[in-house]
Amino acid sequence: MTERIDIQNEKLAEQIRKQLHLEESEMTSLTVFTKEQLASVTNLEITRRVTDISWIAKYCPHLKQLVIKSTSAKDTYTEDDKADLRYWLYQVGITDFSFIKELKNLEILEIDNDCQLETLDLTGLHQLSSLTLKGNPKLKEVKGIEELSALSELTLVNNSAFHPTFAIEKMLQQGLTNLHLDFDCYPFLKRQYPNIHQMLLSATKDAGFVCDWQENMSDIDVTKLNTLQMEKMYQEAQQILDFTIEPHFSDLEKITAIYTYLVNYIQYDHEALKAATEGEKNDALKRAQQQHDRKVTTILNRRQSSYNAILEKKAVCEGYCNMFHYLLKAVGIHSQVVQCSQDLRKKVCGEDSDHGVVRIEINHDWFYFDPTYDAENVSGENFFRTKEEFSKNHVLSISEKEIVSPLEKPYSLDEMNAASQKVAQEMNHKIERRKAETKETNVDLGSTQTSSSSSTTSDFEEHFRKKYTGGEEDFAPQSDIDAMDEIFREQEERKHIEGDHRRKMF
Repeated sequence: MTERIDIQNEKLAEQIRKQLHLEESEMTSLTVFTKEQLASVTNLEITRRVTDISWIAKYCPHLKQLVIKSTSAKDTYTEDDKADLRYWLYQVGITDFSFIKELKNLEILEIDNDCQLETLDLTGLHQLSSLTLKGNPKLKEVKGIEELSALSELTLVNNSAFHPTFAIEKMLQQGLTNLHLDFDCYPFLKRQYPNIHQMLLSATKDAGFVCDWQENMSDIDVTKLNTLQMEKMYQEAQQILDFTIEPHFSDLEKITAIYTYLVNYIQYDHEALKAATEGEKNDALKRAQQQHDRKVTTILNRRQSSYNAILEKKAVCEGYCNMFHYLLKAVGIHSQVVQCSQDLRKKVCGEDSDHGVVRIEINHDWFYFDPTYDAENVSGENFFRTKEEFSKNHVLSISEKEIVSPLEKPYSLDEMNAASQKVAQEMNHKIERRKAETKETNVDLGSTQTSSSSSTTSDFEEHFRKKYTGGEEDFAPQSDIDAMDEIFREQEERKHIEGDHRRKMF
């Protein structure tokens, strides 16, 4: 008797019927197939919730292409009472991905926006030529990737927890021709391969090799950089980290230091936002946006990216958040950029999100930060907030539903204040040293110019205090800016970066 298998999924069954040219009238049940029929399946795309996928590895030995794609919050309509159900239904819901390594004939694999995927084992998939992993926030490890001898195309973007440790040099030698990696992968690969930019630039000279670096932009587009741009951004980011972070800093102090830098020294780009807003008023552009032709991103011209925030010190909200995430990940702190809205009339937001914030994992709990708001409003109101606290002035994305608000914070208010004071003092010491060195240099040159004298409360510390107690000053004093610029200039000269990559810091 012919073995029959009920796959218990109408959407997948419809795909299989079309692929095998089966008419509904030929089927005893629309989700039941013979073993021989399933063995002929070569392509599957899973886009809705499934209850059981164990049959794929067992009955589809000739599967060549597998796409597993959950919806993103940005693709979810939330202005009715069915938003939760709609979002849940389009989350695939696979909890065990171990079946994939049994698909020995697989050539193309793509997994997008999966909230369950943490580890992916690709060991033994010697036919795999294309791998795409995008928007999987819990993905930390991909095993066996450097052993994929047939791999020619690799895309790893917007997997916020992922730490790349694969042998990229070996993969290039094996024939990798298309490489698309997230901005936040670069610092990790740079540690493995200090000359990675030279390695990739050399490979790019060969006909057919394509490499770019990508950063998620509101879950609707990406910002792309070439390797030279990525190296330039990396060097500037390292200078910022060298200035803000001390080797002995705790995680709390690292977070505080980077946040302090963001809210004090990155300017909100009102001109870019105004241009984008005016563009959205144009009917033709509005229609284009509705068709997912996001021309507004051209108007913003990377203002949503960490690239502009780091190099030009200007950004809109998502630029602040992307920079925060990039720097945090570079120092080993797990974070994720989150979409939200400040329209408190909404219950939840999805496709109508209009603001970006950052969620940081500390001791297995999550806490929220809004550097844009705090930079613009001269406050620390949105620093280190629980979900419950944060939700008082933010409407979070529907994707945040599963995040549990912790009952207490891992640090007391006194500990957070102590960290803030320590960070301010460490930064100020560096600034004061630079001022003193500059003054000595001026005296040696016979200059009549003198640096401002020190006071009991330093310029930076006083400015930092004002930012968090309602002072009027928007950005750091010019004397501090000049001193910091000198620090960064000296660091860059020491590093002997190829070419003239210098950009004035402020």
